[in-house]
Amino acid sequence: MTSAIPVRTITQENWNYCCYKTARHRAFISMGGEYASNGETNIIYFSTVSDHDDQEIYQRAFHDLASALVFLNQTYGHWHYFDPSMQGQGCGSCHAH
Repeated sequence: MTSAIPVRTITQENWNYCCYKTARHRAFISMGGEYASNGETNIIYFSTVSDHDDQEIYQRAFHDLASALVFLNQTYGHWHYFDPSMQGQGCGSCHAH
């Protein structure tokens, strides 16, 4: 009997704290806003690649989270999946603080 290795992807439940990493870069989703012509603010989701000094290398904007997730997972899903909430990867390595 073989056991399937779970595929780790960034989802609507974990996008705000998980990322993909290499030795030099990390890819993640962040959120921002833009003013609309009607005076409202629209939420924008950014697929971003930065170095480990938080210097942005690449960023692409999406108007919905689902599209940003598809792009991030298809483009960077082969990188190491990093979840700071997993045991042994705790707050000392969290980029949110």
